[in-house]
Amino acid sequence: MTAKLPTYDTVAIYMDTREKQGKKNHILLYMEDAGIPVIRHKLLVGDWTRTDDQSVCIDTKTCGMQEVYSNLISDHARFRRECVRAVENGIRLIVLVEEYGITSLEDVKKWQNPREGLYYMRKAGFVAGRGEMPKAPPVSSERLYNIMRVMAENYRVEWEFTTHDKAGERICGILGLSPNSSSKASPPGPSGKTWD
Repeated sequence: MTAKLPTYDTVAIYMDTREKQGKKNHILLYMEDAGIPVIRHKLLVGDWTRTDDQSVCIDTKTCGMQEVYSNLISDHARFRRECVRAVENGIRLIVLVEEYGITSLEDVKKWQNPREGLYYMRKAGFVAGRGEMPKAPPVSSERLYNIMRVMAENYRVEWEFTTHDKAGERICGILGLSPNSSSKASPPGPSGKTWD
């Protein structure tokens, strides 16, 4: 028997329109079960915010540390621009990373990057005369931690960590939505559009 989720006494939540369909279904299902209306709307930064107060925005990384790695190493300029936009507009930007085993920024130092194993396999193949030499080793977990720490210091990015199954609940907590077992959530905004 599945436990019934609490309902929330709240306004609707905006979800950024640039999000790929299906990527955040686990969060959307949580919101639906909890009675929280979700409206797709283009956001200045992040993926989620309240409709009545957009001073806090959450950027979810559902692919965990692999997605953080890609954002900070392969697509650093774009990620930095988003952080600058948040600062310039007085938005508190929280990056919520779904990753089992990591609960704090310090834990990133011990993250096992799967790209490392692949790099050393390719390098061994090259030494044995098979394939090409890989371009460069991946950035270490220690270095990635330092980049994340600098982003927090320079751009006020807040790094938070959760698990896949707790992401929807954590988003509600960050946005200040408290469960209210006797109330229903407010209806969607004037457009009447929700996530489906």
